[in-house]
Amino acid sequence: MKLRKPEPEPEPEAGLGPKGEQERPWELVRQRRPNRPVVTIVVPDWAGALVVLAAAFGVVAGGGLGYALARAPEAGALVQAPRTVPSPRFWRSPRLPTAEPGPIALDQAAPGRPAGSAEDWPHDVFASVRDPNVLQAGFAPARIEDAPPDAPIAAPRLAVGGFDAALTRDLGTLAAGRPTTTTIAFGNVGGADLVIERVYFGTSGLGFAPGGPLAADATGSLRAPLVLAPGETVPITLAVDPRRLTARGTQALYLQLFTNDPQLEPFEPGASAGREGRVRLVLTARPAEDLERPIGPAEVPLAAGSPRAWLPDLVRDGRGDDLVVVGEVPATEPFALDLAVANLGDAPLTLSVDPATLGLEAEIDDRVVAPFETTAVHMLIELSPGLDDGQHFRRTLRLRTDDPLAPGLAIDIVGRWAAPAPADPPSPGQPAPLDS
Repeated sequence: MKLRKPEPEPEPEAGLGPKGEQERPWELVRQRRPNRPVVTIVVPDWAGALVVLAAAFGVVAGGGLGYALARAPEAGALVQAPRTVPSPRFWRSPRLPTAEPGPIALDQAAPGRPAGSAEDWPHDVFASVRDPNVLQAGFAPARIEDAPPDAPIAAPRLAVGGFDAALTRDLGTLAAGRPTTTTIAFGNVGGADLVIERVYFGTSGLGFAPGGPLAADATGSLRAPLVLAPGETVPITLAVDPRRLTARGTQALYLQLFTNDPQLEPFEPGASAGREGRVRLVLTARPAEDLERPIGPAEVPLAAGSPRAWLPDLVRDGRGDDLVVVGEVPATEPFALDLAVANLGDAPLTLSVDPATLGLEAEIDDRVVAPFETTAVHMLIELSPGLDDGQHFRRTLRLRTDDPLAPGLAIDIVGRWAAPAPADPPSPGQPAPLDS
């Protein structure tokens, strides 16, 4: 901005304004009375272009907003995605954070948890940890396997099948690159029709298997609500794709089921429908070469000219399993366990006990198993305070094979030593025996 002395006003000419200035739309000229300085503000040409563009954008944006508001549905019609469940927490105190499932000393009910991150735990140890996310009051459905209540309620009641008492299903060890399936069940143990309208998985690695009775969109809304009459159950096949899981190792996946069960918490306060129940699935995802468990034909078809190691007593959803649960065994003498090993292939299978096996003695009946034949592994396990976690024990049978898909097998045997019977108290009036 600068001051200049006004020049005498010339006669207007073509192309000039009434005061003689060139008519340029991007200049703002303010003139004062004659014989006084005139202040002139010169605006660049490109600034004017910006003004025009801004005005045009305002017209377009305003029109688009108005159209969107005119086309938008009412607020009540908006579909809201379910809230994801909280991150699982592990409670080692006898006091749990909720009234359900009641006070329980977790350290006594399940084996002690290893140190470090839970992703490195065995899947059965992770599954043994009772999860308040699914067990707290208002989110826990009933179980189909439990005995029906003595006095059935008149209202609908959601029940699930294929889950343990802690509403957890242990899927075992999955190959990180191989999709698989598992079958559960939905049921109604109440006295009125149960309506399941949404099933939210929270991960693209879990969903309904194609071709089944149910299909859902990304928010979990079913194409058609599932209506179950009192006492009715329906099997549901879930597709599990470890390739889509963001985590590796041992982890938990959750299903959130939205029904009209009045014993469950409503997703929206005051709503009669959309009440949320939860269940949990636990798995360990490993690279295929590190599975260390038998590979079932349902996972990888049999190949001509190859042996295939298979443990017929250990089957989980058509897959080979890596866990033997023996329950409670006496601690007063060694515990004997036999395990069958079959050859599903059309070439001989060679077996041997890995020298790295600790805490158990093992021998094999036949180290070479002909096609379609079976041999037995005989094990002897005894109490070992240096290896056991209190009364709980875990031993790992390691086998070497010439199965190209499972050159090494690691089968965990878990159980609990029975507590020794208490000594009979002395009869009244008799002195207690002296220690020798």
